[in-house]
Amino acid sequence: MYVTTPDLDVLRQGDVLDNIYFPKYNFSELVLGHRIDKSTGAAEFSGLVTLKCEQRKVVVVSQCCEFNPGKRRAFSLAAFFGFSEYRQAVSPSRRFNIASLSPFSKTSQRRNAVDEIRTANRVVPGEPNASWNTFLYDQFEDLLPEPHVVEFTHVISVSMNDVDFIRSHKVLELDNTARRLLQVKLGFFYARSAED
Repeated sequence: MYVTTPDLDVLRQGDVLDNIYFPKYNFSELVLGHRIDKSTGAAEFSGLVTLKCEQRKVVVVSQCCEFNPGKRRAFSLAAFFGFSEYRQAVSPSRRFNIASLSPFSKTSQRRNAVDEIRTANRVVPGEPNASWNTFLYDQFEDLLPEPHVVEFTHVISVSMNDVDFIRSHKVLELDNTARRLLQVKLGFFYARSAED
């Protein structure tokens, strides 16, 4: 699933980055910055907002070609969760659409859930998919001690001005086969019908 030695000079779709500040955007928790108008004493919105972030692993979801100089102004990163963390964070309104998910502590059932999501990485045109909004990464040495899930609905946009900083946090790169599966899955996720 991964290349032996990641190319740290380029960003590619599917790359795993570590220690990126990823926002937890919630309107009720935003802190708006204001400045006081000296003549009227009125508070005016400064254009600055403070929001909660967490330092975490993320995945590049923009196409590789987006990083050609001058092509785009921004690129996209998606949240990346350890399988157990993802399952614990899932609420009844935002859950896997796999019926057989079970408590993580039950190893055989956990393995079945992981296997079902891994199978859902492969899209078969015209057939239902068990989990359109996720892509499973296999565990990898100490870097990913358990399988991880990239969540397509939890995405942020980053300025191309920050590409060098972001690239310095790259820790893992998909091989061509896994990257192609991710590309197809993302394409079908964004192009799926409303019923899926």
